[in-house]
Amino acid sequence: MKALPDDIKIVPGPPTARAYQELREAVGWHTVDLERSSEALEHSLHCIHARRNGEVIGCGRVVGDGAMYFYLQDILVDPAYQNLGVGTAIVETLMEFVLDQAPKHSGCFIGLMTAPGLEQFYAKFGFETYPDDCPGMRIWRNGH
Repeated sequence: MKALPDDIKIVPGPPTARAYQELREAVGWHTVDLERSSEALEHSLHCIHARRNGEVIGCGRVVGDGAMYFYLQDILVDPAYQNLGVGTAIVETLMEFVLDQAPKHSGCFIGLMTAPGLEQFYAKFGFETYPDDCPGMRIWRNGH
């Protein structure tokens, strides 16, 4: 793992819902209301965040059933702090949790969705893109 600058720490637990929303906005993601954000963070299997001098500059969480399916979700790093090893530290910390929780002998699925251009970043942790004959699908409901 690339060493983080001394003033950046990975902290167990979720950021506040407001800090989570600010990170989503900083990277250009849509936001949801604070109540729903708080509930989502609370229902995660595991959450961590990165701090610099008390300010939340990144976060990540694991969602899933905790037995067979684990998804890395919301790996967010404020653009002002990208390329310093923060994202790497977040993913490594989340993977440590997943590998500790995952069944040792029966296998499990570890997934994530990535923005275009970040495939190489996640490949260094062992993630592979789906083959062309195995497309993913989704529904995103805005709730309006």
